[in-house]
Amino acid sequence: MDHSTALSPAAYAVIIGIDRYRDARIPPLQFSRGDARALFRVLSDSDRWGIPRQHITLLLNEDATADNIRSAMGAQLRRRAGMVYIYFAGYGSPALNLSSRSGRPAIEKYLLPADANAEDLPGSAISLAEIKEFLEWRQAEQAVLLLDASFSPGEGGRSFRNPGFPGSIELTDRELEILAGEGSAILAACQAGEVALELAPVGHGLFTYFLLEGLKGQVIQQEKPQILLDDLYEYVFANVQYHARKFGREMQPLCAGTLQGDIFLRKNLATAPVEEERLRLRVQQLYALAKRAYQKGDEEAVYRILQNVLDIFPGDEKARKVVAALDKKRRAADKPPAVSETPAPAPPVPPSTVKETVIPETPRPAPPGIETPPGPAIPLEKKAPPVAPRAAPQKPAKSPRGKSRRRAFTLLAVLVLAIIMLMVYAPGLNRSEPLLLFNSLDRNARPFRSEPALLSPDKVREMLRQHDFYERHWNETAPGYANRFETAGDGLALDFGGLLMWQRRGSAQPLSFEQARDYIQQLNRDNFGGYRDWRLPTLEEAMSLVERDMLNRDLNIARIFDPAQRVIWTADTESDTRKWSVSFYDGYCFPNDVRFKSFYVRAVR
Repeated sequence: MDHSTALSPAAYAVIIGIDRYRDARIPPLQFSRGDARALFRVLSDSDRWGIPRQHITLLLNEDATADNIRSAMGAQLRRRAGMVYIYFAGYGSPALNLSSRSGRPAIEKYLLPADANAEDLPGSAISLAEIKEFLEWRQAEQAVLLLDASFSPGEGGRSFRNPGFPGSIELTDRELEILAGEGSAILAACQAGEVALELAPVGHGLFTYFLLEGLKGQVIQQEKPQILLDDLYEYVFANVQYHARKFGREMQPLCAGTLQGDIFLRKNLATAPVEEERLRLRVQQLYALAKRAYQKGDEEAVYRILQNVLDIFPGDEKARKVVAALDKKRRAADKPPAVSETPAPAPPVPPSTVKETVIPETPRPAPPGIETPPGPAIPLEKKAPPVAPRAAPQKPAKSPRGKSRRRAFTLLAVLVLAIIMLMVYAPGLNRSEPLLLFNSLDRNARPFRSEPALLSPDKVREMLRQHDFYERHWNETAPGYANRFETAGDGLALDFGGLLMWQRRGSAQPLSFEQARDYIQQLNRDNFGGYRDWRLPTLEEAMSLVERDMLNRDLNIARIFDPAQRVIWTADTESDTRKWSVSFYDGYCFPNDVRFKSFYVRAVR
């Protein structure tokens, strides 16, 4: 493959984020796990870089053990070709290795996995020397190591204070520089003696925040869908150093090594035609839905569907004209009656004064709540908008009957124009149910876990915060998940946000957990809705239905659902005899004993 035009399809990543450690002597961090998840979303986003999700190993908290990290790096580095990215967010620490290969005590730097032992880092943590061995034996053409960790012997940020390390020893960056070489590069959050800061105003590590901003497009050269290593480093360095000093700290990211062509990351142009075709088919399906809505006389649905078209292709002229016509009709319907038959002419509108707009040069945009570094400004010249013409006096109003006729004629003209455009743009498409569009989507990209799991209350709290689910006891300030519901047939509700299909009504009576499983089996035997893969929802999926406000009588759930099912079972377990359930009365979740409780069922697939 020509590496000058597309990212190799054999691009892989190992992403590690740890903010909770098994050893109670290692204090928790705040944002390492969130940093890792954010990087995963950026790298796997098909609209940006599009590394296949199956090529990314994501290890978070308890899953990020030393053995799992070694296994992931071995699988990705030794057995893969192409480009490899390794990201670590968590604690780093220096330690004396008394059993080093040299036969004498040696200072080494370690990354702390979730199962690290605070008193035995050489025996439980992963040294940078070990990572160097992985890099040397790799089959990947290029490798990039991203470290949001620090190795200062002191406290603060993402540096773990090792009580057994002599404070008088001065550290250098030699270990980090040795990791880099031809075909491999390292970007580290800070240099020796500094700490990698976490900042609450942005909810990220300072290094990762600007790394993410760079990968989202801040340093992409115009008309070049790629990021250069040097450009990314300059952007991250300038912003991290500036904002760290604002907090009275010194933090200078480190970059070492070389990459082929200095290319850090490329857009996967090879998949662009496939993505474009997928979007084109989706727009055709939306037009078909709009045509059906028009035939039913549902202008509100036509308007909403064509807005979705414009969300995908903002330049779609046909959708824009129809939406504009419907907007005009709405405004005409909402216009208050005139006070007099002949209103006075509108006063002239004075020309507006356009202030000079300035855009700061580098450093690039700052996170919210943090000052922007000073710098020279580049004025952008803008022409003042034209002076609005003086409104001409309106003609005397005609009879009510004439008004009604003109209004009816205008409505008819708008509707005829709308159907002509829809018929021209989406010819030959007769299957226009919302179900067609829903089944065409890639439901492997669902944002919620679908497999049952064992969840402690702490894990549930973490899950609620992760997804911003509203829960009146544990996450009462959260906004709740933004669903996008459509009905399909008599008993189905389609959530285009969560990519889930729900029962609208659910069981008619409360059921024990054993009866709930029998109920699901009967739905599948009956081929309910045309499907045989119905199941109980996980707690994540069920909590996505909880609304912050009472939208359905006295329940915190959308009106699309039957309000009879006030509390439902989920498939997730809290202990051997307790399953998690969700109450839509005020919106909360709690575990219940399956031997004594009965709740409703709302199946999902």
